[in-house]
Amino acid sequence: MYFARLNSLTVRLSRFDLAFDIFNRPEIVNLQHIKGGVTHKVFYGRGGELETKYWGSSGSNVQVRLYDKNKEIIAHKHEEKLDLGVNPFWWRLEFQLRTKAIGEDMVQDIMNRLDNFGFYKLEHIRVDQRAFTIIFLSNPELLSLAFPNLKSDSIKKKKTRVRKLLREETNQFAEELKEVLIQNLPKLNTELQLLVGEFLTLENQ
Repeated sequence: MYFARLNSLTVRLSRFDLAFDIFNRPEIVNLQHIKGGVTHKVFYGRGGELETKYWGSSGSNVQVRLYDKNKEIIAHKHEEKLDLGVNPFWWRLEFQLRTKAIGEDMVQDIMNRLDNFGFYKLEHIRVDQRAFTIIFLSNPELLSLAFPNLKSDSIKKKKTRVRKLLREETNQFAEELKEVLIQNLPKLNTELQLLVGEFLTLENQ
């Protein structure tokens, strides 16, 4: 179990960002999120290419952003920081935690949230369920339009069943990121101490 120890209740952090840099994995644009009740927004560039995905609203305790880091750096005219020959694809998956989400359980909470992100195959999904699953993963707001004969309660139940089936897959992507997070806990501690002194410590018990 991973958690952050608050050594003083006098410190109040208004925001804490934890980011994963993902290099040279162009399939990242197909990253899916399967937890229900989370808003999802997608922004595209002028050429129709994906630029940014958001999960969670700007006012929620946790918002997750996936964006093209190369494009952001170019937009801010800092091309000297880039090496497109080595890293032609550089994306960042960023967890933005606000006050209520910052506390002793935030590292474990991020690990739990990572389990909702992944790349999903449909081989184990029945053929008659694949169309529903594909729309569920790509544009869930279109399910009622694509399946007009299904009532809202039926769509909700089918979504729950699909999530259960998808969770049966081995989520290698989430496991990789969780391992990276564990390995970097000492570095995170150092950076946190620079920000808030000895008030916040990440631990593993």
